[in-house]
Order: sequence, then structure tokens, then C-alpha cells
Amino acid sequence: MTAQTLILDVGGQGCLACLVDRNGHIIDQAHRAVDTQESNGQVSKSGSAVMDTLAAGVDELLCRRPVARVGLVVERGSVLCWHRDTAQPLSPVLSWRDRRAKVDDDNGQLARLVRQRSGLRFSPYGGAAKLRWCVENIEAVAAAASDDSLAMGPLGAWLVARLTGNGSFHVDHGLAQRTLLWSMPACDWDPELLACFAIQRQWLPAVVDSRHDYGPVAGRGDASLALLMGDQNAVVFLNRQPDPDTLHVNLGTGAFLLRPVAGCDQPEPFQLTFLGQEYTCPLALEASVHGAASALNWLKQHHHVATDEQSIKAARAVQRPPLFINSIDGLGSPWWRPGPDPEFLFDDDSERSGAALLRAVLESIAFMVAINASLIEQLAGPCRRVQLSGGLSRNPLLLDMLAGLLPGQLQVLKTAEGTALGAWCRLSDRAMPDSAWREVSARPDPALAARLARWREIVEG
Repeated sequence: MTAQTLILDVGGQGCLACLVDRNGHIIDQAHRAVDTQESNGQVSKSGSAVMDTLAAGVDELLCRRPVARVGLVVERGSVLCWHRDTAQPLSPVLSWRDRRAKVDDDNGQLARLVRQRSGLRFSPYGGAAKLRWCVENIEAVAAAASDDSLAMGPLGAWLVARLTGNGSFHVDHGLAQRTLLWSMPACDWDPELLACFAIQRQWLPAVVDSRHDYGPVAGRGDASLALLMGDQNAVVFLNRQPDPDTLHVNLGTGAFLLRPVAGCDQPEPFQLTFLGQEYTCPLALEASVHGAASALNWLKQHHHVATDEQSIKAARAVQRPPLFINSIDGLGSPWWRPGPDPEFLFDDDSERSGAALLRAVLESIAFMVAINASLIEQLAGPCRRVQLSGGLSRNPLLLDMLAGLLPGQLQVLKTAEGTALGAWCRLSDRAMPDSAWREVSARPDPALAARLARWREIVEG
């Protein structure tokens, strides 16, 4: 029997294990949710819960088919601290969405340094301030720092240590970058940035390429962990190599837009995401929409509005929805600010049903994607195609809205698991076949475009 590739995808909603055959088809999968604790800007998970959930998915699939290699993709901004010798977690997993850590930078000098070295914006979403917060506020972390047993870094580095059980202490460049402690020119941890955040180099894992021999997966036969990378970075490799003529839109907990580029002198208001030195386009302009699936979760929690298929059909029939100021987890690019508070804005004739609220939230996601896509085009030029992936790309109403606002040809990945398949492509050095995509023609919607213009005027006013 031909051995398959096992791809493990640790995201904001839970852990997914996928078995992928040699033709890039997902032939089996197991998904399990992981509870997230959210309160007053603090968003975290139990590291043990993440690992137990991931291991259960691995065991479920490996008992069915042989696996020769394993790839691991992880949400990029999540960090934690652990004991170097035992790999036991000493802190919660602090999500990229967590905003508990604050660093004073009154004159903007630190922000400029972070931008210059890492290519990213200085913000609460980066890992550096959270890691320092753990040292200063968690007794077990401070004790480990004192006795030289502290390890810290991206969630992916800790999962590598736990999955291999061999004391592996490595992380790839893409995940290292998201800590804001990594230098793009040096492709390694930056001494000056470490000093700014009072982080010691020995606490952090060695930085290696995404494709690396991380070691055999402990207790799972001959399976070897051969790939570690960030979840959003993976979708760029659905085409095998970064393609400068493609805009990737991955619609998950947040929505991320990536456009591969050879370089960009003035990437404002975007970030420069590192993809790999070996490529013609080693970087990607990246835009962030923080409130995608998380905005729909907020709608369920705060307004008890369902988002199932029947609710989406009802939302499609709404003629006069309100506008929704979608600042869930803060406004991302191009505004980069924490507020204002999420709010529905009603006109006198606006519908106020749950279906109308759902439509307003979906419109807000489409508006922010369209605004960022337009600004990326101004920097990088027109693109040949827009590729959509992620769980929300299967929402037919959101897809129709995007077809009404985005220019050119849209390609939608037929499966929601774009991250897992992108990781398989990166590991296999292959592209997904044309048959993996569904073509959607742009259908300009003047009424929706007018609502977008009004929404943008309110947000920027």
C-alpha cells in the first residue's frame, strides 16, 4: 500500500489532520475543536488541550493507513513558554488575537526598528510583547528563566518538540518572523530586537527552513516530520511557487490577502511576509482582515443569530440591511487601529431581523477584503487571478459579494482545506491541478459598491 502524507493544521478553531494521497486529494480527515478562553482582549488556549487534540487526530488517521511523512501548519502569531527539558507548557497558548501585552513606544522608534528588521508592523498581535508578558507575570515562567530551563516561541516550535519527543528545538523562518524578533536581512533572531523586548537568545529555538528533517513522530512508526510553516503562508504554495500574478485570499478566523512580490520599498499599509529565499518572489504583501469567521462567532454570541445554510438563504433575500462596523479584534489593514467598538448602523428603513444582521456582517467582510485588494493592486499592479480558499470561501452569499466587488477572474478552491493542501504542495514541490479550482466570473454590483463607499467613508471619517 502506498504511504500517504499526513498534514496537521492547527488553527484558530481547532486541529485538523488530513491524509493526502500522491495526487493531492484529501482521502481522510479528522477535525476536533479546541476550547478558546476569551475575556477583555485576552484570547488563549491550554497547550495541553491543543496537543491532546492534535495527537487524537494523528492516532485516528494513522491507525487506518501508513504514513511516510508529516507536515505541520500552525496559526502564525500564537506563542507560549515551556520547560526546555520536559516540554511541559509553563504558560497558556496566547493567540495572535490576544492583546493583553502592551509596550510603550511613544516616539515610534521601536515600531520603525521592528518594521525595518522584520518587515512586519509593530502591534499587539506580534509575539514578542506577549512572551515578555509571560516572563513578567507568570511565576513558573520566571522561575524557569532563573534556572536556565526556559524555552519560548511560536506554538509550532513547541508542537515540534512534543510531536518528535526528541528534544527538537527548531522553528521555521515564517513563524519566527511573526514574533517580531526575527531579522529579514539576517534570516535569524535579531540581537537588537531581542534586547528591546528583554528576550534572551537561548530561550528561543533555532531557525531553519520550512522543509527540514525535524525528526520521527514519536510512537508513530516510520512517519517523519518534514515540514513546519505558518498557516497563511501555506496557501501561496497551492501554485507550487509564489506567483506574482495571483492574489490569494484565505478566509478563516481572520481573512488574509497575500500577493507574492520580489520586493517592495514602501509596503504601507501592509506587511511583508517572508516566503523563502529560494524563490523569485521571496516575499508577499500581506493584508489582514481581523473579523472574518470571528465576526460571525461574535454575531452568534452577542445577537444569537445563526449562520447555517437556511440563515444564509434568508440573508440573501434582505434588501435593506444596516451597515456593520466590523472591528472584531480591531481594524486590521489598511487602518491598523483597535476601535471603534463593533456597531450596527441603521437607517430609518433598515431591516432589523437576524437575517439583516447576518447580511451586514458578511458585507463588512467583503468590503474590507475589496478595499485591501484594491490597495494591493495599486502597489503591485493588476493581478491575473484571485484565488479564494478557507472555510468562509464556501459561504455562497459571501462569495457572491466578493464576485461583485473584486475585479477579474476568481478561482475558488473546491475544498475548504486550502492551508493543508498548500502545505502538501510545499512539501511535495507540486501545484494543485486545475481541476481543484472552480471558476467564478466577476459580476460587478453597483449597489453593493455604493454601500462599500458609504461604509468606508464612515470608517475613515
